[in-house]
Amino acid sequence: MSERSPKSRVRVASPGIGRATTAFIAANSRWVLILAALVLYSCEPTLQRRVLEYERQVNAGNVDRVLALFADDATVRAQGMHSLAGKDALRGMAEWDSVVHTRLTFYDMVTEGDTVLANVVESNDWLAALGIEEVYHPTTLVVFQSGLITRIESETDSGDARAMHQSLDAVLQWALQERPHVVRTLVSDAGFRYNSESAGRWLHLLREWRDAVGKGF
Repeated sequence: MSERSPKSRVRVASPGIGRATTAFIAANSRWVLILAALVLYSCEPTLQRRVLEYERQVNAGNVDRVLALFADDATVRAQGMHSLAGKDALRGMAEWDSVVHTRLTFYDMVTEGDTVLANVVESNDWLAALGIEEVYHPTTLVVFQSGLITRIESETDSGDARAMHQSLDAVLQWALQERPHVVRTLVSDAGFRYNSESAGRWLHLLREWRDAVGKGF
């Protein structure tokens, strides 16, 4: 398994500077530094910049700005967790992320055609309430068309997935006995209900569960 800490955010080529420009650089060092910074930024792959913009907007909880980055028929699938399609479903997910304060970190990104491959670390209040500091997604694909995200697919580290499902099973076992009416509002046959209201109810339920079993926060 790759290391979890973000080592390399974006792969950028550094432009060379010819020897003939030495005198100009000495006389205009301030403007040369500014120009060099602009050149470096312009070399940053466009699709990777869009991925980082997605990261920024999710981390800021900006629901509308997150949705603006997606095509109308976009899909988001997290292996063993959820599979969402269309703007309505994605709005629910963005609202959920905003309420539970989801934080994403994309790193070691590589662009292949219309796809960015990356490692991702995810954390939020929902995971923390389950006793999980963060979840590692070692393989994440972000696919673009005409500058918009059309598909995100991610795998979850097997150890993290196992820990998450074990904690969630314990919560649901308790909740089905003690709060069955709440569970019915949070989970359907199709899986989790993702929206702001559901996120708030989940956080409340997890607080009750932790208090009941003596885990505290």
